[in-house]
Amino acid sequence: MLNPITSSGTEGLITLSDSGLHTPSSAGQDYKHEDMFKHSGGALGAPRGHAHVGRGPDSLTLFDFPSTFPLGPRSFQIPGLGQKGRLCGHQRVDKFAVDGSAVHLAILRCKRVECPTCWTDWAKKTVFGLALLIEATARSEGVRPYAVMMSVPPDEVKEDGWDWENVNTSLFRRGYRRGKDHAGMRGGVVVFHPYRVKKAYQQEFRRSGIKRDIGFWKEIRERVNVGADLCEFVNLSPHLHAIVIGNPKGHSCKDFVVRYRDDEAHVPKELALKDIVAYLFYLITHTGVLTHLKKYKRGVRRQPTHTVRSFGSLFRADAKKLLGPDEYEKLCKEIAELLGMKYENGELSYPDSCEDMATSEEQPIWVSIYKLGSYLNDEKWLSSLSLTQTNFWLAVYRFWRARGRPPDLEDFGVLLRIPDDVKLYREVSGDEADEL
Repeated sequence: MLNPITSSGTEGLITLSDSGLHTPSSAGQDYKHEDMFKHSGGALGAPRGHAHVGRGPDSLTLFDFPSTFPLGPRSFQIPGLGQKGRLCGHQRVDKFAVDGSAVHLAILRCKRVECPTCWTDWAKKTVFGLALLIEATARSEGVRPYAVMMSVPPDEVKEDGWDWENVNTSLFRRGYRRGKDHAGMRGGVVVFHPYRVKKAYQQEFRRSGIKRDIGFWKEIRERVNVGADLCEFVNLSPHLHAIVIGNPKGHSCKDFVVRYRDDEAHVPKELALKDIVAYLFYLITHTGVLTHLKKYKRGVRRQPTHTVRSFGSLFRADAKKLLGPDEYEKLCKEIAELLGMKYENGELSYPDSCEDMATSEEQPIWVSIYKLGSYLNDEKWLSSLSLTQTNFWLAVYRFWRARGRPPDLEDFGVLLRIPDDVKLYREVSGDEADEL
């Protein structure tokens, strides 16, 4: 079940990693990094015995995310521009029909934010939670949200001198204060962006017919995935984008800028639910993922972290309490549909496709494949099956026992044959980003 986003800490820090939504213990801790790291010519070294994380000699390696450790152009990854897991994308049997008439295959996912395959699944589920929180708050208050950008003056941004403590104080906390005191914000959700596209490439993309920022990042993603260097296209320029509730007013001073998205008449533009989902998906496509090393009892592993923060009236907001169960369920289904997904029985998932086009629209009653053994020991259940169905499920069970896993899609037609009276259902892939 995908629960609404929760937050903790004084600022409503929400982070997402391999395991989902959590607040990392590493964030905000101040360690003396001189004893653990060395800095030479822009290359940050790892302690002896530990490997570098990331690409190239300038990759940043962190232990427990020291907040005063310097950030550089190669400190961050963009979602989908890393490596995928070994079995990511495989389709494997996960359920069977209670009457034995159908088999269901799910897509295995490594769930890494940086995975070229999984990032869209991660992005859609992240957008679902954020949009649910924003829209529930807007409906409960009878208002519409607005989109806003917050930054130190872009012309004064320098690539050196940034660390996570500066990001917290100069961007997040200053943004909350200025937004409340000068820009009419009562609350919102903030997405951190570490990079801006270099002006030379903005001009090149526009000359090639790509007019919008979302097109810039799509082109950059395609080039990086075939071997180009991300830093060729972008500069380190930390800034924030947000969707906020309030009475919008622009703000600009010598050390900070708050700028709302407006219409042709230069009036801040109210966002409908469809706009919220589309804008959030765009923001998530190039949020910063900071990969560091995290110590556990059993050793050290890579820990990717990206930050999304709620503040003000959205801090600790509970969408279900704001709307009530019925309206909450209705809103969940609306957002899921906009994302090309479905929300049923408290779970967010992708629609299934059945390879038998003559199949009734009524879905089978599914049972976890892990209960297949107990069903095969039930004489009443076995006697209800046809001979071909019985042989098929026995073959699936023997395959599982021999190889230590349920069958994959590739195993059917080679080692296993699906009989005519067993229908095949497969999870629809959400790998490709939709044009939202």
